Amino acid sequence: MVLVIDHKDSFTGNLVHLLANFGKVKVLQAPVTESCLEPNVIALVISPGPGHPKDYPETQSLYKTAKARGIPILGICLGFQIILHSEGAEIVRQPQVLHGAQTPVRTVPESRAYNGLPPPILVGRYHSLQVDPGTIPPHIHITAWDGSGQVPLSFEMESGISGLQFHPDSFLTPHGLEIVRNCLPLGK
Repeated sequence: MVLVIDHKDSFTGNLVHLLANFGKVKVLQAPVTESCLEPNVIALVISPGPGHPKDYPETQSLYKTAKARGIPILGICLGFQIILHSEGAEIVRQPQVLHGAQTPVRTVPESRAYNGLPPPILVGRYHSLQVDPGTIPPHIHITAWDGSGQVPLSFEMESGISGLQFHPDSFLTPHGLEIVRNCLPLGK
């Protein structure tokens, strides 16, 4: 079962429909506790949502517990920021707010998220905050940047943890299903 933590975002329904292509999905509304990590959870998805990661201490705690248990984790938009904030990075207001913008990303060739996808990779972006690239710890590998090379848009960690600043569940991300499949061990 894929466990989705919903931060009351209008995109969560789209995300659940996308994840349902891979099997059973359970959705819980934030705030949550570590007790929701049942033995049958094969992956944790931290959803988009409003606000700053510091507004969600329970989700940060859940992330740390899931990471310690070796559960694969995917953070999307706010979830991306929650993971990076939990790892010590700073989240800041970005110079240009993007809500409903389709932009190309510059990917790192060895990234598992974009494996097998033809360039250019177009993604749907809906965010006013971003990670400060100068504060990202060295164990986190940035795998995509915006066109300017200034805004990190995805990351991977060796422990099976990934994050996407964009929305794979948006129609503005044509290869969203494939990107999620590449990020999580959900089958074909």
